[in-house]
Amino acid sequence: MQLHELLLPLADYSLAARSSTPDLAAEQPTLVFLHGWQDNANSFAPILPQLAPHFRVLAFDFPGHGLSPHRSEHCYYPFVDYLDELQQVLSLLASPYILVGHSMGGMLAATYAGLCQDENLKGLVLLESTGPIADSPDLAVERLQKGLKARQKWRKQRHKVHRGYETMDFAIAQRSRINRIDPVQITPLVERALECRQGRWFWRHDRKTALPSLTRFTEPQVESILRQIQVPIFTLLAEQGYDWLKQDLKLRKTWLHAFECEILAGCHHFHLQCPDLVSAKILAFAAQNFAQETTEKASK
Repeated sequence: MQLHELLLPLADYSLAARSSTPDLAAEQPTLVFLHGWQDNANSFAPILPQLAPHFRVLAFDFPGHGLSPHRSEHCYYPFVDYLDELQQVLSLLASPYILVGHSMGGMLAATYAGLCQDENLKGLVLLESTGPIADSPDLAVERLQKGLKARQKWRKQRHKVHRGYETMDFAIAQRSRINRIDPVQITPLVERALECRQGRWFWRHDRKTALPSLTRFTEPQVESILRQIQVPIFTLLAEQGYDWLKQDLKLRKTWLHAFECEILAGCHHFHLQCPDLVSAKILAFAAQNFAQETTEKASK
């Protein structure tokens, strides 16, 4: 199915997006896809066409990622700021929706669900995510110190000229090694992440996205957020993914009232390695929870 390239108007700028419909005005159950850190909407490239015949699909690039604009020169990318942009995007929908988030996108989906209490939100699918990362309170000073030093270093080096890559294949090979994934599987994501200038290839993402956060939630704060989630959650983790996610899950699943988890073969980007299986899992979850919405409306 052909996907449409859209611009989603926010208060300060527009975000680049891919959708199965040319606009978001029509009321239609929607799967909203949230990509991970330094990824983009094409993180879901092999999944979107499989789900589009059943529901509207919408995947957008967060600021500083993919085809979306960077924040202003003096603005950074703290985790909580993405929540504001996510809320603005979701306000464009007049339909029931399910959030599907990978990694950072899953952290944002879970955090948003704990905060918003939006009656149009019908469920969460978290890919390689168990909610926001938590830090010990004892690490607060150290994290602030490291974050401030990183910003000072950035300001000194922000005008440094980067050589880029001679060919796109070099960039694809680099991401393939880093993410432990076949070059063919990572290619759509990398294509959307690159731009060509004067015959060389450069990453589009804002280099400030690599700077460490000044703060993180504590585990009690994460518990407070996750306990507020009122919708079903379906978590898919990777066998060769991050081990700390599986450790977090042992405790965090006790905070959730409607939770299911499966572990699938693959690495952190397992949804690119087995898109057919992941698509089928998402489809089954979405069909069940959107159908429940229809049933509840009919009974009123």
